[in-house]
Amino acid sequence: MRKLSIIAVMTIAALTAAAQNTLREIGTITVQPKVGLTMGSISGDYTLGPDENAKMRFGIVAGVDGEFYPTTWLGLSTGLHFAQQGWKLGDRTTKLDYLNIPVLANFYVADGLALKTGVQPGFLLNAKENGNDIKDDCKHFNFSIPVGISYEYQNFVLDARYNISLTRANKETGPNNDKYRSDLVTLTIGYKFSL
Repeated sequence: MRKLSIIAVMTIAALTAAAQNTLREIGTITVQPKVGLTMGSISGDYTLGPDENAKMRFGIVAGVDGEFYPTTWLGLSTGLHFAQQGWKLGDRTTKLDYLNIPVLANFYVADGLALKTGVQPGFLLNAKENGNDIKDDCKHFNFSIPVGISYEYQNFVLDARYNISLTRANKETGPNNDKYRSDLVTLTIGYKFSL
């Protein structure tokens, strides 16, 4: 039993040593291509029909982040992400595609583990509802607050974020005075390397 305990401790120590991140040295700049899954939702004031309920729209996100380390525990990052957003209401599917520019502070609270928050302007690329173009009915700018967590192991980064939209997605309120926002959850995997 004692040998098994020693082997377990040595294995954990080896894995911990392998997970040490040499990329986060002060003054280092890293680049991280990433890809993943989006889960878009609607929030705010909107009208539902008697047989409708709001559901998430699943899509993809792809992009690249750059990060600068002024200290070993803080990273400042920005990026360009193509993200499929939107939602489903009853038999209507709203598809909103954005070019998002996250600007984040990443707080490394443990080796490889970061908590993050910041701001994210987004620019509408496409808007469709059940295949019909509705871009003229939508605001072309979205501003959101992303909050998230990431874990890095051997330069691979798993990232989960919730983007809380602060701006309306629709231009007109219509007869029902609808004012709704496009919120987003993203789950990504990326690979980080230094310049």
